[in-house]
Amino acid sequence: MVPFLDNAKSRIPVEYHSLFDEAIGYYKIVFENLKKLSELFPFFSVTEEQRVENVKEKNLCQRAIECLKAAREAEIAGLEIFEKIVEGL
Repeated sequence: MVPFLDNAKSRIPVEYHSLFDEAIGYYKIVFENLKKLSELFPFFSVTEEQRVENVKEKNLCQRAIECLKAAREAEIAGLEIFEKIVEGL
């Protein structure tokens, strides 16, 4: 899901690995929610008419908003963890 973070973890001192694991957990949440969003609003696999109709469907839009909010909150939390790591390095 977030292989570049696994790679980055291998390049930092071991004492920061648990923090990095925590950040990876948050970015998995980001990934999962953005994946759900792309499934709710597919771009290439539907017609222009269907894209327009999707945007008009309130339930679909509400679910998309929930995905975006969850992704945003997880990313903020992940960035806070990275700030701790950077401060310690």
